[in-house]
Amino acid sequence: YRLADKCDTLFNVRKVRAGNKFSAYYSGDSLQRKLEYMVYEQDRVRSTIFKCADSLCLWNYDKPVTEERKFADITINSSLWNDMIAVGASPALIMDLADIYQWSVNLFTLQPGDRFRVIYNQKVCEGEVLSIDTVFFSVFNGGGKEVPAVRFQTPDEKGVMRTAYWGKDGESLKRMF
Repeated sequence: YRLADKCDTLFNVRKVRAGNKFSAYYSGDSLQRKLEYMVYEQDRVRSTIFKCADSLCLWNYDKPVTEERKFADITINSSLWNDMIAVGASPALIMDLADIYQWSVNLFTLQPGDRFRVIYNQKVCEGEVLSIDTVFFSVFNGGGKEVPAVRFQTPDEKGVMRTAYWGKDGESLKRMF
């Protein structure tokens, strides 16, 4: 109770989720063990560390996250998922490609030999891809057509920046019904 009371704004104990990892660190031998620290992993980046010995306190720790610029050249042999993994790209990129090409390429009908080339940024923590942040450029070749997609940001009527993807002739890839 005293430790939960100390949490204040750093950590809400009511938001502990089933399946998240807790680690306990003890001092002493197996007969005289004393709980020193508990670490609760909130997600893949953030952990809360509880100091249980002496004065009770806690703090949050965020693992270092890096942003990497990547290039992927994916030729379809079996499936977009498998071929993306085979070239070392994160399958999370599929959702971005589906969003970009939703009006011009049917990802469910890809054929062997179809090809995507993509330049993008991803966030990585301890070697694990957390997210695909920005797809700057992509080009799809397949079925006798080439569909490039160039990222461009424009302000809307309220001044909020909106991202859209444009083709080689300056047409929006987003189509109207």
